[in-house]
Formats: sequence, structure tokens, C-alpha cells
Amino acid sequence: MKYERFKNFFQSILFRADICTFDEFSDIGLGPYHEKIRKIVLGNLTTDDLEFQLNIFKLDKNSDFEQLLVQPFRSKLKAETAYSFLLRGYLIIINFKENKTSKMMKENRLKKMGKFEHFF
Repeated sequence: MKYERFKNFFQSILFRADICTFDEFSDIGLGPYHEKIRKIVLGNLTTDDLEFQLNIFKLDKNSDFEQLLVQPFRSKLKAETAYSFLLRGYLIIINFKENKTSKMMKENRLKKMGKFEHFF
């Protein structure tokens, strides 16, 4: 799968959650990133792999996480915000700006060079 399409897929999930009026998605507020994500998703544009950092972690395959699909949610640690969701045993985390957490996960991000590294 192409890097750009894969990354844009996850960004489109966040964008759709941001514009959705259902209460379940009220936690998702892209704020100043809304317009930029809209242009990326609708225009099928590419971004630098650090601009919107995408981290994907495989959860324990012996757990019940393999069966879960969890809507996007916003996590906030002090002033740092990340958006995450569970997708059939994978934890997907998106950071829109560099912060302490994204720096810790920087080397584990989805990289444009086509290399996907994951840790178990």
C-alpha cells in the first residue's frame, strides 16, 4: 500500500470524526488543524512524515484487542494532545505537532521511505 494513501486514510478518519455531529465524536476537535487536514484529505495531498506523525503499535495478539474497533479519541497529557484509536489489535496515534511524547515515539513513526517498523 502506498504511504500517502495509508496515512491519508487515518487522517480522513479523524477529519470525519471532527465534522460529525454525533455525541460519540464530540471529543474530537481538530481546531487549527481542521482546514489543513480537510485540504490534505480532499486533495489527496502528501505531508512530511514528521508534520503529522503517525505511530502504529501492534497490541498483544493473545488479548481481546484483536476484536476491537474503537472510535477516535483525544488524549491530553498536560499541554500535549494526541488523537488515537484502536483498529483490530492496532493502536494508532496521530500527533499534529512535535511535543515530548511525539519525540519519544519519533523513530517508530510511519516513514515515507516505505519502511514500517513496529515493536512488540
